[in-house]
Amino acid sequence: MSIKTFDQMAAAGEFPLIGFNAAGLGNNPYVDAITTASLDTHYRTIAPRGHQPDYIKSYAGGLNGKPFAARLPFAGERIAILDGAGGFSLRQGYVEEIRKAIRHVHSWGGYCLLDMHNYARWYVRASGPVAGRTVQSFGGGYALWTAIGAPDCPVDYPLLARIWTAIVQKFKDEPGVLGYGLMNEPHNAGTKADGGVNVEALWTANAQRLINAVRTEDSQHFITVAGNAFSTALHWPARSDALKNLTDPADRLLYEAHQYPDKEGGGGGKWTVASESVSYRDRVADWRPYVDWLKANGKRGIAGEFGGPDHVPGMRTYFTELHKYFDANHILRFQWLAGPGDDDDAPNGMDRNDGTLKPNTRSLMARIGNTTTAYGPR
Repeated sequence: MSIKTFDQMAAAGEFPLIGFNAAGLGNNPYVDAITTASLDTHYRTIAPRGHQPDYIKSYAGGLNGKPFAARLPFAGERIAILDGAGGFSLRQGYVEEIRKAIRHVHSWGGYCLLDMHNYARWYVRASGPVAGRTVQSFGGGYALWTAIGAPDCPVDYPLLARIWTAIVQKFKDEPGVLGYGLMNEPHNAGTKADGGVNVEALWTANAQRLINAVRTEDSQHFITVAGNAFSTALHWPARSDALKNLTDPADRLLYEAHQYPDKEGGGGGKWTVASESVSYRDRVADWRPYVDWLKANGKRGIAGEFGGPDHVPGMRTYFTELHKYFDANHILRFQWLAGPGDDDDAPNGMDRNDGTLKPNTRSLMARIGNTTTAYGPR
């Protein structure tokens, strides 16, 4: 089985079109604000573990090295140890766990998009519940969710840029890296107070700073920039239009949108109505505002998250038609969610705890290994 490095894959014009989100490493980030999180106790990995199946083999075992992609969420709070004085160091043990995951995915022919799964926020230790704020409790301690750049958050965007530079230094030479997802799903909190700042405005104003930070170390790999309002594809032109002014000297910038079909496209994948049916034409159309925006502005993009349970009426047709739409536009897509940690009946889960695939992977598995010479739309 011959597996290319990223540079070889790019030179051959064989960019993967099919991928999935690989669970585990980003789980329960609030724990790190209270204590040091531990692998297998507080979070998981898709790298080989003696007590769990090889989930990557379940997807790629029959590909004979053909390329695919895995979006690999990780927790900023876990990788960066803050010193309280504006500095930080990287947690080496966690860095190596990420590296093992990258190398395992690549051993089957895959390339990882490293996704800081932080929602433009950072958990910090708190003394107790805070009225009107998101606070998690664990082991007798509390963690307050703060907005990056807010007065009560220890991380601002200049510091985040330095953290990203350090992360890129660690992983840029890994042959199985596809790129860097700068931030997952920036969004304003609505009824939840956010430290007196507009999270989406801060993200829009500072995304270029993070691009520049990555490019000081790496001019080869892709960078993905997530849209506002949880990266919604449906409302992209209204909430994320200002991101069109971003520039990348390496010309490998990809925008990232997410969209789930539950609650008529407004449910975010929660599937709180178990008996809900899906109008597949309408739900595929939810992606068009984003893709049309990319076309109108001469940009390229990916579908960072989509998914749902196979048993929902209309879902199988939705998956089939959505993949056809992405295929026609050369859009790299990542279904949510593969790997360890979820119950077998989790609505968006793609596999079971024994490693077998669920029916909602049919359309993806029919295409995994497909490539394009360049990402679109085009």
